[in-house]
Amino acid sequence: RTFKKIATVEDKNYLKDTGLMCGFEYDYKVGAFADQTPIVLSDSEKNTKTFVLPISAVKTFGIKKKDYCFPLDVENVDVTSAYGWRFGGGDFHDGVDFDLNTGDKVMAWKSGYVYKIKTAYESSWGNFVMIYHGKIGGKKIFSGYAHLDRIDVKVGQKVVMGQKIGTGGNTGRSYGSHLHFEIYKGGDSPSKNRVNPASYVGLENKKGV
Repeated sequence: RTFKKIATVEDKNYLKDTGLMCGFEYDYKVGAFADQTPIVLSDSEKNTKTFVLPISAVKTFGIKKKDYCFPLDVENVDVTSAYGWRFGGGDFHDGVDFDLNTGDKVMAWKSGYVYKIKTAYESSWGNFVMIYHGKIGGKKIFSGYAHLDRIDVKVGQKVVMGQKIGTGGNTGRSYGSHLHFEIYKGGDSPSKNRVNPASYVGLENKKGV
């Protein structure tokens, strides 16, 4: 197997990769410094892209595939509005809002086909993309991405998990740049099929995650 250099060691014991696509499996061969003391990686380390290593180590290992990709290419994210009734007697919020900067990359949560696109003239969502992911557990599953600054896909286009579908923005009924992310289960009806998307991206349903 041929390996390509994708990372460098920082501070002699810290390795962080760059440029890997979410959801794909990679083999790493890590080598550092003089001796070849064996190391063992925990399951949690194998499922991340950041590893803490002894000062001297050589190790080859695989990164397990995830079955979804977080829709933003960030290490930390603020949830500015969770799913459910808004505070102070406001309306019901049908998705999760993630803070971002206009122009930040937005990625497909899972592989599928672009099912629907709305433009910036849509009064609520602004630029909006819906992706159909097929049936999961016997139910049709769709994901939605609203308030995009730019859309980089077309209706009917096949997309893979982690693929860029556009950039985040502040279009539609929005009061600051953010991604409004939705999950539809069993159909594509906004009034009938939207469910809490928090657990689908590994988050608790609360602000400040």
